Amino acid sequence: MTSYDCQICSMDMATARIRTKDDPPSAAWNSCGLDYVGFSGFRTYEGQVFPDQQCQECTTADRTPADLEIALNGGSRWPDEMDEDDAEWLPSDHSDISDEPLEFESDAEESDVGSPSTTSDIRCSEGDDDGDTNDRYPVQEIYVPPFPKRLPFGTWRSPRMYTRAEGGDYMPNHFQRLDYSTFKAPPEHIAAPSCRSVQGVNGNVLSHAEMKGCRNHRFLLAKPLGAKPEASDQIFEKDSIFVLTGEVNGSEAGMARPVYPRRHGLHILELDTTSINCGCNYSDIWRPLPVHSYCLDVFAKASHRRLGRVDLDAIWQWREMQSDPEFYGLSADDVSPHSEVARGRQHWGDPWSHHAGSEWLAANPVEVPGLNDLLESCRGRNVPSATSLPSQARLLALPAEIIHQILSFLPASDLTAVAWTCQALRSQTQPLFKVYAMTDMDWFWELIEGARYPASPDWPATWDPCFPPGLSIPELPLGLEHEDAEKELWAQIIADDPEMEAVGKTVKALNDLRREAIYGPYRASKEASLRGWEEFRHNVDSWIRHLPAFETQRAEEVDWVRVWQLFHPTTTSLAGVRNRARIWRDCNRILDYNDRLREQDENETKQQMMRTLISSGESEEWWEQHNDQTCYRGSCPQTDSYSGETFHTGDSECRRAFEPGEKPFARSSY
Repeated sequence: MTSYDCQICSMDMATARIRTKDDPPSAAWNSCGLDYVGFSGFRTYEGQVFPDQQCQECTTADRTPADLEIALNGGSRWPDEMDEDDAEWLPSDHSDISDEPLEFESDAEESDVGSPSTTSDIRCSEGDDDGDTNDRYPVQEIYVPPFPKRLPFGTWRSPRMYTRAEGGDYMPNHFQRLDYSTFKAPPEHIAAPSCRSVQGVNGNVLSHAEMKGCRNHRFLLAKPLGAKPEASDQIFEKDSIFVLTGEVNGSEAGMARPVYPRRHGLHILELDTTSINCGCNYSDIWRPLPVHSYCLDVFAKASHRRLGRVDLDAIWQWREMQSDPEFYGLSADDVSPHSEVARGRQHWGDPWSHHAGSEWLAANPVEVPGLNDLLESCRGRNVPSATSLPSQARLLALPAEIIHQILSFLPASDLTAVAWTCQALRSQTQPLFKVYAMTDMDWFWELIEGARYPASPDWPATWDPCFPPGLSIPELPLGLEHEDAEKELWAQIIADDPEMEAVGKTVKALNDLRREAIYGPYRASKEASLRGWEEFRHNVDSWIRHLPAFETQRAEEVDWVRVWQLFHPTTTSLAGVRNRARIWRDCNRILDYNDRLREQDENETKQQMMRTLISSGESEEWWEQHNDQTCYRGSCPQTDSYSGETFHTGDSECRRAFEPGEKPFARSSY
């Protein structure tokens, strides 16, 4: 499975991270959003091994779980000792009661001890004529609990890991076999400061917090007939022929892409990841367009500041320009990504390479740890005074107007050197650095607008869109069925014996209370999660509309020299600031070329081509195929009436339990 890129910044959505020795295990994940990064090479789309860099100082961590044998082979499903008073108690394998006749055997009292119908014969496997006991299993090994209908992405459940791609991944394939019965997980790669691996971002260079939301993205979709903007993201959809999905995590975990929360009735997308970044001008169908969630918000800010609205159509046209630049009168260089981004994937089908030195490309550009504290150090009482230190520089004997005129001819690099000579000249350079900052750092909305990007929900880096982030749908205990299954069971019972109807109503009422006790807290948490996301999007809407403040509103003094030194992309130590400047340039390039397109005589023709494609019957057919009742590749969405959650069962063959007594063999390793 190949991954795809953000249509705005061109970065891969399947970003991985190699943790440091001080990070928790949750701070590491591979390109699929699972497990961790190991030491062996990863593979291309065609299955060929992709070379990796050798690390000399990196260390390893053993991630083999203590219950690996149970995770892989099953093992006993019952505790060693059980209470005989418990309703679900079963006798142990060697209990004396196994040799006693069962009460329900009508001929037990009449049978002789030496009769052929002894317990030992009863225990033989069916069809075993010679009395061979090799196929006899104790009850503990025969019992296999039902496989849960829904498991979070990456959950281990004997003997598979639940994934989105095919419902389950055969876990023994990923473990090293030490002997007949012992397996060991491949060692985890623990990054040293000198780590050169291209399989993930070096955690010593970019912290977990700095990578917040780096895998989160959304899709632009052709607006279905009769669709209305939803409460969230109205600023995006109100005047557009496109709508937005909820959030998606990563891009290398199967063709079916679950989204959260459901928007416009859409909970899952079926994608052809090999062509999703390709334009649609020469196609009979349109394709969903992927963008990072934070890149989309940065674009909205740039678009609203320039046009007074969010132009989603421009992003769609940009994909067409990148796919066929000559058709739009552009060159390949006009639409090519940043050089370090282009280095990440040289050829189609190659996995994304996280090269050393380019880690900043995966940094969150809108929520930058440490930015606000540094900005505060540039304000108010921290601003140096022109008279704080005397200077004997002869240049200062000139009138201030002449000094300003002289300094205005200097480039920013030389002006910085002047500012470091003395406090007096530093004060003289302040107005010039202010002009530089307001012109070249127009992406610095915290300073120019006085508006901070709202805090996004604190979701895990590898959250599962099929589940509210951080939540797992609780499982019902053994014997308590789901409501639909219980209704079907009692319908059969009542059909056979109508007098059981009253009993059935009583039992169902009691079980409803039991299910509510289990699902109630989960539903409350899920609703709180959804409210938190909607409130966040409402705050983003206000942030997008916030415009730069007038001079009279900037009453607080600012040390513009320090601002330039701390936050300019070429000198800043903040990876997120550097990435923000890059993405802001990408957004303005999209707007520039769309402005140019509007000025051309052929603009109306190209716009009509796009509108004809996305408003065709193919569009309505696409929406019909993606409703919540459609099954995708054996992964069938179902809705639980109590939890209110749509989930995917996965293929039944992928979920079958491992046969008792068998030992899985590791056919391959990392």
